[in-house]
Amino acid sequence: MAFLDAEELRVAANGRWSEILIRAGIPANLLDGRGHPCPKCGGQDRFSVFHGFESRGAVHCRHCFTAGSPIRPGDGIQTLRWWLGLSFRETLAFVADALGGTTHGTGGTFGLSQRRSKQRQSDSELEGHSDFARQAFERIDQETRERLATSLAVPAGTLLSLRVGLTPDRNASTWPMRDAETTVIGVRLASLPWSQDECSKWSRRGSRSGLFLPRGDVIDRSRLWITEGASDTAAADGLGLWVIGRASCSASTEAASDYVGKYAARAVTVIADNDVPGIEGATRFARLLASHGTVVSVIVPPAGYGDLREWTRAGAGANDLRSRPPLETLRRPAQLTFAFTSQPTLTT
Repeated sequence: MAFLDAEELRVAANGRWSEILIRAGIPANLLDGRGHPCPKCGGQDRFSVFHGFESRGAVHCRHCFTAGSPIRPGDGIQTLRWWLGLSFRETLAFVADALGGTTHGTGGTFGLSQRRSKQRQSDSELEGHSDFARQAFERIDQETRERLATSLAVPAGTLLSLRVGLTPDRNASTWPMRDAETTVIGVRLASLPWSQDECSKWSRRGSRSGLFLPRGDVIDRSRLWITEGASDTAAADGLGLWVIGRASCSASTEAASDYVGKYAARAVTVIADNDVPGIEGATRFARLLASHGTVVSVIVPPAGYGDLREWTRAGAGANDLRSRPPLETLRRPAQLTFAFTSQPTLTT
């Protein structure tokens, strides 16, 4: 299914919205038509479903999901956008998957297919990103690689594994972003730490947010670790972990979901940056993965460390990550249907 039509999905989802939203992680007992605490913001008796819920999938919270919210109630697609924090396109893919739209790999139905990702970029665009990344990788010399690794406090070998390179003017490092099939779909660039523009980061024109994927053999594939950002990916790879990196706390959702499905990763830990956007983005993404049957934990570095790389720079090792208490552990709810009773009409 190369293109997803919202109206077709609404028709197909008619009568199945409880199943779809429970799959997304909304507790089934909150979808009975009565007032409940909001599963997102808490409170008392502020969350309920709209009349005709099974046909529409619309819910309402008087505090965080109202007609005045950035995402407004209306139907199940809007509900999922509010609940999961996904883009409109990603939400359509989630609904298509929940309805049994796409199966690939060995990890079940994820629906956010790699084929659709490639169809949104022309062959010439993909070839351009790949050639740019390859030439950049060939351009970097061992001395510069080691200097960059020292500045980032990661092993030089992990920059080699990630195929980090240099721009033609040699003023920025290049970090290929890939889909789950390892095709380069974009390139992230960062000013070198010793340059005048130390904190500048941007993407090559035409790039899509993909994954930072280390290349090399992984001994322990019992758990997949998902980081935020390129340098955190390098830090985790340097610890010998099976790791992939997202471009940011809210990006690369499609590619990361595809990767988890392709490699049947049944235990995942998402490492969030130690700030509100990082934790909220990691939790939303973890909730999405858990809806597909993956057991997902979310951890953050201890107080005083803003991200994983700061933590590893201070001496944290793989065992410190493994023993870090999770903020949350998410699993797919066991109950996938619910018997509805009365459903009062609500007004916004």
